[in-house]
Amino acid sequence: MSYSITYQIKPNYLHAIATGECTKENLAGYVIEIISKCSENKTKRLFIEQRLKGPRLGTEDVYQVMTKLCTYADGLFEAAAIPADAVTT
Repeated sequence: MSYSITYQIKPNYLHAIATGECTKENLAGYVIEIISKCSENKTKRLFIEQRLKGPRLGTEDVYQVMTKLCTYADGLFEAAAIPADAVTT
């Protein structure tokens, strides 16, 4: 896995910025790390900004990863956002 995450704590939410290669493994890895960070800090609102390199993941790949991770984050969030247009650079 080749990614890094920086965090900006905002008044009402956590802003996580993921950078690195656009792969399924990286997506799963940094989302788990971000969810863990939110859990540790009792953060209920999250904004993930993705600054990734390489070709976009297909819809099916993203769906498979996020479906598995939803059970990991069940009940943790009031709101979460990942803008689709910021997936790759």
